[in-house]
Parts: sequence; C-alpha cells; structure tokens
Amino acid sequence: MQLKKSYKGFVIWMVVYMLANTLIVFLPIKDTALLLRFTLGINALGILILTVLIYLTEKIFWYSGMDYETALKAGSQARKRYAFRHVRIFGVFTAVYLLFSLIMQLFQMSMWADITVFTVGITVAAFSTIRIRL
Repeated sequence: MQLKKSYKGFVIWMVVYMLANTLIVFLPIKDTALLLRFTLGINALGILILTVLIYLTEKIFWYSGMDYETALKAGSQARKRYAFRHVRIFGVFTAVYLLFSLIMQLFQMSMWADITVFTVGITVAAFSTIRIRL
C-alpha cells in the first residue's frame, strides 16, 4: 500500500468525535450517572475507532512522535504491526471500561468510580503505548 501524506481522515474523525460528544447532552436521559457513563463510553469507543482507522489506513504518522518520512520508510507490514499494538491496548481498555461501566450501572454504583477507572485506565493505556517501536 502506497502511503499518502494526508490528515483528511483524522480531521473527519475529529469532527465526528466532537459532534458525538456535543450531541450527547441533548439525549433525554435524566439519570446523571447513566449520562456520564454513556459519555465516557463514547469517548473510549471514539479513541478505539481512531486506532482502528489508523491501522486500516496505515497512517501511523497521525500518532504523536511519528513523522511521515519514518512511517513511509518502515513499510506496510511494520506500519500494520505498529498500529495493531495500539489497537490491542486501546481495545482492551475499551472492553474493560465498558464492562465495568455496565456492571456499575446495573448495581447503581457511584459515578465517581467510573470517572476514576476511566481516567486511570486511559492514562495507563496511553503511557503503555510509549514503549511501542516500529
């Protein structure tokens, strides 16, 4: 696959991601905890979708710390492998968070647990990608 330097897909993702986060407030949900869990779930899924999009397009230069020239020289297999490692990390985070959130909602637990788990989880996931190399 020939890698073209383009950020069009990233910009489209960003617009859709921001719209999704903005439109959530218009949902007719009165339960604040449910609305928060829904919002955090949309955020987790949004980040996972971005990593999958990067994997499918091989545009790993969208990641901070990766430039187009390095990505181009790496070759398709290396780009796919690099991107898949990100998908796996954020996929696990998203699955764990969504399951946790569902359980918390079913048992009507405090939304602060969701905020804590999401914040710690996304931070750990993000920092764990630092060690990924081409």
